[in-house]
Amino acid sequence: MGIRLKLIVGMGAALLVSTFVLIALNIVQMRGLLDRYLLDTALPASVESIARSVERDLQSPLTASEMIADNSYLKDWIAAGEPQDSLGPVKRFLGNVRSRQNAVSAHFVSAETQNYYTQDGIERVIKRGQDDWFYSFLDSGEKRALSLDVDKTTGKPMLFINVRMENQGQPVAVTGIGLGLDQMAERIRKFRFADTGIVYLVSSDGHINIHPDLDKTGQTLSSVTTPDTAKALQSGKGYTVSEFSRDGTDYLAASLPLSMTDWRIVAEVPASEIYAAANRANTISLVVGLLVALLFLGIVALVATRMTRPLKRITGALTEIGKGGGDLTQELTVDSKDELGELATGFNGFVRSQRDMIRGLLETAQRLQRFVEQISDVMASNTTRAGEQSHLTESVATAVYEMETTVQEIAQNATETANQLEQVGHHAGRIRETMSESIRQVGGMADDIRESAAAIQQLAREVEDIGRVIDVINAISDQTNLLALNAAIEAARAGEHGRGFSVVADEVRSLAQKTHSSTEEIRTIIERLQQGSARSVKAMQAGEQATEATVNATRSMGESLDEIGESVDRIVGMSHQVAAATEEQSSVTEDISRNVQNISELSARSSEDMTAANREVEALRAMADDLARQMKAFRLDK
Repeated sequence: MGIRLKLIVGMGAALLVSTFVLIALNIVQMRGLLDRYLLDTALPASVESIARSVERDLQSPLTASEMIADNSYLKDWIAAGEPQDSLGPVKRFLGNVRSRQNAVSAHFVSAETQNYYTQDGIERVIKRGQDDWFYSFLDSGEKRALSLDVDKTTGKPMLFINVRMENQGQPVAVTGIGLGLDQMAERIRKFRFADTGIVYLVSSDGHINIHPDLDKTGQTLSSVTTPDTAKALQSGKGYTVSEFSRDGTDYLAASLPLSMTDWRIVAEVPASEIYAAANRANTISLVVGLLVALLFLGIVALVATRMTRPLKRITGALTEIGKGGGDLTQELTVDSKDELGELATGFNGFVRSQRDMIRGLLETAQRLQRFVEQISDVMASNTTRAGEQSHLTESVATAVYEMETTVQEIAQNATETANQLEQVGHHAGRIRETMSESIRQVGGMADDIRESAAAIQQLAREVEDIGRVIDVINAISDQTNLLALNAAIEAARAGEHGRGFSVVADEVRSLAQKTHSSTEEIRTIIERLQQGSARSVKAMQAGEQATEATVNATRSMGESLDEIGESVDRIVGMSHQVAAATEEQSSVTEDISRNVQNISELSARSSEDMTAANREVEALRAMADDLARQMKAFRLDK
């Protein structure tokens, strides 16, 4: 339920409740006032007015009856003994009275003769037991009386208005007028109370004398109403009112005694008709109250609509902001200075601050996106380089392992070379001994020369072998130097991780250079040794031709052999140095191999870390792209 509907329902309910309460109070008060007015004022006035009208209707025949009783001619005529020859004027007089009153009969009854005179003359002679009304009236001493009886002639019920005629204080006759009850009922029927209310006349003994419904004439009042109501209506000397129910309908009955007789006029009306005007007034009040309530409810709805229109605009703006578009250009028109206007102003300020904040966030997201893209590119490049570094490190590790194997072979070859050189030294010593003996024994020089030639040739071959070994050592030294150079380059690429390896590579390169220098010196010595061997061979060949030349050559060869011995000693020393350097190089190579292996493992872990970091950076870039996309979803400019 919206605020507008809540306001309308709440205020409308309060308005309707208050309206209904006021209407109910008004109805209750009006009913009380109406009861007092109707029962104490209006109804008595109406009943009295009807009673006066009835009395006026009865006054004329009553006056006519009194006029008959006061007629001096008639009195004199009765006093004269009712001479029948003078009855004509009496009949004409009674006929005139009957005509003027539109009565059934105008009559008088002589107290002396009991003759019943009408406009037609003597109608009958009354008798006790049949006409007790006459004797009762004379005995009562009343001057006038109204009674119901059946006309002996017509057999119709009649209302008789009787007046005592006196002459010198003595009753001489009873005069009166006879009115048909249908005539009186018609007159009574003309008196209406409200719409269907009726009026009827009740005698002092509780019998209904005149009723609009002739069938109820003669019935008791209690049978028409209720005993309690009849008692209440007849108990008071003045105006009385009572309520009763008949056939499921509530009635109000009011009675008022007539001044000219002991009869009472009774007015009977349905209570709904008495209160019809009040009910109409209440209905009108209710309808007017409802119309007023609806009018004010419409005003409330209009006010609530005007009050909630800014709230609806705020709701619509927030809905637009909350949608996928995120429209932050929504602003409300401030057309009032009340709380709703302040709310609209606050909302506009909030939207502007959010727009500025979102714009800043969007710029930050875009910068973050660019930074993440740069970091992603760097991380991708670093990942590629880390992979290359790992691959190169593995290559270096393989090369170092191969170099370690080669250095071990070099060490073995250097040791073998030293052993061979020692053998060469031993051979050179034996040659020197042989040459000394050859000098002393020239005779066996030819054989010795041949042996020497063979030994020298063997020496030449071994020197060539030494040269080949030196070539191998030199090649290994060059390869070691190349590997050390490559290792230094890779160490430089590895950065901090390759600093230790770079130092080791420098040491390996230094040792390789020393090895290369030593092998060059050995090569020089070997070349000189080869040259000396060649000269020895030539000398041996020349010694076969001439002994003296042989002796000289032998001496020269001895000297050469001395040089060879010294060279061999130096070669042996150098070979031991090469072997020691090679062993040291092997140890260094093992360290290099371990370090390279560690570097390889570090490179592998670094590569894995770089790969993981690259994945994280990719995820960060995806989040940055998502953030930028979400920020771009907000509409910041109209």
